[in-house]
Amino acid sequence: MAGNSFKNLKKKRTNIADLAAKLESASGKKKDYGDDRIYKPHVEPSGNGYAIIRLLPPSENCDIPFVKVFDHGFQGPGGWYIDKCPTTIEQDCPVCTHNRGIVEVGGGWESLNEKDKKLVRDHKRRESYISNILVIKDEHQPELEGQVMLYKYGKSIFDKILTAMEPEFADEDALNPFDFWEGADFKIKIRKADGGWRSYDRSEFAPVSVLLDGDDDELEEIYNKQYDLNEFTDPANFKGYGYYETKLNNALNLNKRPVKVTEDTGDDNPAPTSAKADSSSTDDSEDMLDYFKNMAES
Repeated sequence: MAGNSFKNLKKKRTNIADLAAKLESASGKKKDYGDDRIYKPHVEPSGNGYAIIRLLPPSENCDIPFVKVFDHGFQGPGGWYIDKCPTTIEQDCPVCTHNRGIVEVGGGWESLNEKDKKLVRDHKRRESYISNILVIKDEHQPELEGQVMLYKYGKSIFDKILTAMEPEFADEDALNPFDFWEGADFKIKIRKADGGWRSYDRSEFAPVSVLLDGDDDELEEIYNKQYDLNEFTDPANFKGYGYYETKLNNALNLNKRPVKVTEDTGDDNPAPTSAKADSSSTDDSEDMLDYFKNMAES
């Protein structure tokens, strides 16, 4: 019997997700999970990158010039899990809950075997920050120079910002990196660290300078172009507990069969009693998430 008979066709219908993946592969097209408002410095094949940005002050609707967010990105036996962590808005997260369960069943972190420790580390939430910036210099992406964009950065850069505001030594002057008039340009210096991850440890602030020569009209134009950071912590932009739980169960092969995840998936599932999420974080998480996404698409 021919392999493409109607009877076989009915029995062996292709999953729509598998078919879409095959079509994308054949066309050379891949999903775009990105946000074109978010600035990403160009990185050479060697792993090096360089750009200059200016962190901008709080926009009209924001009290502070940055927002702190958490996310998860890992590959399980059933596929990838890449999504926001609800602890960003102080809600329960099934991934964090699952991690705590592994530690508790294992008798605590010190008693946990190395395999489970690695699992918990791989699944832990990653800490990131988002700010409005002005792109000052990017030789490889000159079309972005002078543009107001969003910049997502890890704890290593955030710590540099804090150090600039609260210097460690008496001979260093404090500066407000987010100030138009008494702030400073930030030099992003990227290199490949041991292990292959991108390191930002050599990034630094330039001397204090007035942005755009202090031209009020130009500064006001820049100010009015900023994005509202509140969207990243708006509960309306997060799904219900059951949605993330279903995605997690799919990734960990805990469902009898994969469940199609939609905005309404499992939202009736109650979240467990609130418990403190793991507070671990990973430097430069925006690059790690890109890495995970690229892996998922390849």
